[in-house]
Amino acid sequence: MKAEEKLDVLKHSRHDWMNVLQLLKTHAALGKVEELQKVIEKTTFKASHEAKLSNVQAPAFALELITFHWQEHWFSIDFEVEDSFSAELDDQKWTDFFQGLAARIDEQAERTRNNHLEISINQNDGGLPCLELDFEGELKSPGRLEQWIQKESVMIDMIEYIEVSTEHLYCVIVDQTGGQ
Repeated sequence: MKAEEKLDVLKHSRHDWMNVLQLLKTHAALGKVEELQKVIEKTTFKASHEAKLSNVQAPAFALELITFHWQEHWFSIDFEVEDSFSAELDDQKWTDFFQGLAARIDEQAERTRNNHLEISINQNDGGLPCLELDFEGELKSPGRLEQWIQKESVMIDMIEYIEVSTEHLYCVIVDQTGGQ
């Protein structure tokens, strides 16, 4: 990584932490203890799951999720990693899938809505890695997004379940190859 890239990473990270500190200072100054506690809990949760994701041994995928909000998108994400997650991921496959999915959601997301994607990284009963996606917001053409997921999933042997409507997408992706 070049010096400029390292500085850019540090700049974004510092910006994120300054935002959190500003929220904490504001809530403290206003005496809003409950709001202060919520910010602390959310920040702790996020940092904990970023650490877990960093330990998954899929650096490109981890970087994609952790830095997602550093670029402009028409939806936000939150993610969590199951405590007992120990499956091996195909880093490139999962990164490519997520980048493609993000591009399709950006195309399909209604820009006047608050669109959000919850991502859960876990294992199924057979120990295979799973990506559980839960989108809330508004999609312009949910059928097109479903077709892309179906097509992409068949090509990479990953889909287990999908449900799509104008305001909701729920999908479970299982890496049948188990990272092989």
